[in-house]
Amino acid sequence: MLCLGPSAEIAVAQAVQALAAGCAAVVAAPGAEALAKPLVAADAPVAVRDGTIRPGVLRHSRGFAAVAAAGRSEWARELRLALAARPGAIVALETEVIAPVRYFVERHLCIDTTAAGGNASLLASAN
Repeated sequence: MLCLGPSAEIAVAQAVQALAAGCAAVVAAPGAEALAKPLVAADAPVAVRDGTIRPGVLRHSRGFAAVAAAGRSEWARELRLALAARPGAIVALETEVIAPVRYFVERHLCIDTTAAGGNASLLASAN
């Protein structure tokens, strides 16, 4: 989970929710290193960076399944557009400060069975 705040307090709160859901977290917000020291000291799976991440960087970044960035601002809109421009799997953007159930990322796998020619007995016989 990529936790962007926008403030350090909100970013750390996002990281705590991600950790509670069993996710590792990357926290990036101004002043985040000082506030996240207890998480780092507890050996939680957290990486911390003081500063902000420009929305365009998310178009090419990898290694996260969701982004938390609270608020309805032009910044959040730019994050949403950058995530939408990414190829591959959809990356969720959580904009609420407290929403613990949104830190579980659901993925689906679809198997195209048209190669079986529509013959249901072929599908039923697979072990």
